[in-house]
Amino acid sequence: MSTEIPLEWLERKGQDIEPEIRKALECAVGHILRDDWGSSRSKLFLDYLQTTVIPDLCRFFTLNAHVLDHPLLPEILAHKLSGEHGYPSGYVNSLAADLLGKARETIPRATTKSTAHEPWERIMRLITIGESIPGLTRLTGFSPTYIELLWRQFLEYRDNPQAALRAGIPANRCRFFNSFIQRLQEVPFAQEYMIAEQAIFDLGLPITPDQLISFLSKIYMGGIVHGHAAVVSLFYRQYSTIPEIDRFVPELQNYGLVRQGDNLELTPRGARMVSPIIANQLLTIIERGSDRPEAAEEWQKMLLALPTEVFNLTVEGLVRSQATHSRLILTSRTLPSQKHKLLKLLWAWGEINNQAARQLLIAMLKHKDGLISFP
Repeated sequence: MSTEIPLEWLERKGQDIEPEIRKALECAVGHILRDDWGSSRSKLFLDYLQTTVIPDLCRFFTLNAHVLDHPLLPEILAHKLSGEHGYPSGYVNSLAADLLGKARETIPRATTKSTAHEPWERIMRLITIGESIPGLTRLTGFSPTYIELLWRQFLEYRDNPQAALRAGIPANRCRFFNSFIQRLQEVPFAQEYMIAEQAIFDLGLPITPDQLISFLSKIYMGGIVHGHAAVVSLFYRQYSTIPEIDRFVPELQNYGLVRQGDNLELTPRGARMVSPIIANQLLTIIERGSDRPEAAEEWQKMLLALPTEVFNLTVEGLVRSQATHSRLILTSRTLPSQKHKLLKLLWAWGEINNQAARQLLIAMLKHKDGLISFP
């Protein structure tokens, strides 16, 4: 899975500072590289500094403006200077410190809280949610070789923690790897929440992942929840805690999570982020529900009205369930008009293989007019 961030948004990322601040930053970085560190005065080298190194470093500082004080950033910048721009390893640490000091003086920064491992968390989160290393480099400004190094060490630690420590991977990095693995294993919907975290990080939104997911769920399910009291209770109790996120809709549109049609709606990317969570919430309500046939009919009407992504995941959950009313919902005589939903029900009937499901499946297969017909 790719993060599928729109190209237009990516192209603007790292360019969104005031022109005068950008100019001051370019001058400060250029002064350090040309004068303070005694670089070559050849025209070719000065052109390379002006066209490649200085813009790249300024973008790095802009992308990481909120963590310029982070203790891991000097290490990451030093790796970038030596790996991407060929500065000798003997003095990249001192050069990185000088450059970061000047960037802190030049770029105005809001006070933000960051974790002890924030840059590493960003790298691991982006790889986990499907971003490529070139894409990750564009989003962070970090050197691809540094990203590859961290990922390789993570895989070594995951496969054999003791061997990773013996191989010289620093203990603090191993502790971070351990906590990241625990999160993936223990936190429900860890990947979906990481997508939300990354969106909040990229857009600088003052909200939590739970709030963003609830807001997107409200957009996705808004016209549907009125049909069933239990679902209304769940979703509207949840939505009542959301702050005024509406003002961030333009940012969410530019980022490719929502779009404006006749009404505000989710993009396929936004839908994939919230669908597993919505389906799980619906399944929880269904499992607590009644075994009455009338209740099953009500639920199937709700099921057929769901967006396709949520419908598919909910049907799969009902098939896995052992509850009687889950099977009743799937074998109701009410059938969807959309062929892709009907195909999913055909799959479900084959999986549960009880008498009601077999009767529905046989009735379908008896029709000779087309591949799929209604009984």
